[in-house]
Amino acid sequence: MNRVALLEDSLPAWIWSSLNELYGSMYCSLPWIMAHEGTCELNAAVIYQNDLISSVFIYRCTAGKLRVINECAILRGEDVELFVAHMFSTRSISSVVFHAVEVATDRPRFPGYRAFCSEDFVIQLPGSAEEYAKRLGAATRKNIRRHLNRLERNHPSFSHRVVTGAMVEEWQIREIVRLNAARMHEKNVVPMLDESEVSKLIQLVRVSGEVGIVTIDGAIRAGSIVVCVGHDVISRVLAHDPLYNEDRLGTLCCYLTICDFIKRGAKRFHLMAGPAAYKGALLGEYRPLYHVVRYRSWQHAVMDAPDAVRNLYIGKLLETNRTVLGKLEHDTSLPWRTACRLLRTWRTMWRRKERPALAARFRL
Repeated sequence: MNRVALLEDSLPAWIWSSLNELYGSMYCSLPWIMAHEGTCELNAAVIYQNDLISSVFIYRCTAGKLRVINECAILRGEDVELFVAHMFSTRSISSVVFHAVEVATDRPRFPGYRAFCSEDFVIQLPGSAEEYAKRLGAATRKNIRRHLNRLERNHPSFSHRVVTGAMVEEWQIREIVRLNAARMHEKNVVPMLDESEVSKLIQLVRVSGEVGIVTIDGAIRAGSIVVCVGHDVISRVLAHDPLYNEDRLGTLCCYLTICDFIKRGAKRFHLMAGPAAYKGALLGEYRPLYHVVRYRSWQHAVMDAPDAVRNLYIGKLLETNRTVLGKLEHDTSLPWRTACRLLRTWRTMWRRKERPALAARFRL
């Protein structure tokens, strides 16, 4: 028998450990929330199934809407419906909003919609680094071995290490972010992290992050900044010096960091949003994430129609963008190369103009 228990005002410590174990999501972990929104007016609903915790939803109520904080999580459909029904019966709210989630349910009890808003590429990690290497495609395994051998031969000082967040120097994090920004500019893409986000990232890494660092001749040439949540590892920034493009140094850094976490018992490695050939090569499985809304009634749905239409429109744009980028990964014919140039120009203009307004709506 399922039941719902509400916790309000002050959340106990076990809520956060339960969230980590259930979802492995950075966006509903305590360090992320403290760095970005804080816990003020944050509440929780716990779904019990035969006295065992089945789901935990943390949320805020603002302007007559309930916003769930469980982002980048796979949610149980039956628990979502039970939670939504309970909140409508106990709160004067017009809608319940989930952002960037995967919900498996065929028969929602209340009217609503879902709009594509983001994605994740998740690697299910085996028990050993050797087993992981065996699972890679033959070409990927061969290329990794070839590039590693060449780097070690041409650069005897080449080294890779993973440093816990408390031991990482701030300048090392900033150098990796700088390398990432340089790569973005090289691709005519606006960098994702401004100074405010970099400061929050440094704070987050200090508490729950680690950094994979590749050095050659004592200088940082590549890096992988990750956040650890339960048995999950989430990649926040991956970057390399453009001088080492031919050595695939970014991919090698990511691979070596993954192997390090496999040895320490991690279960999943999240490569996050953005289509890239290396993600599939390293066995990242595509997972679409959606903005999901449930309304109390059809009347409330009609009243919210402008916002719903806008979200659905943005979702279709993002899906189309992803489809085109995926096609470009495998088709180098002239029409698609031309489309690629036009798409990159549009993306740059769109991000510069629209990104600040959409940041609070969709995590781009």
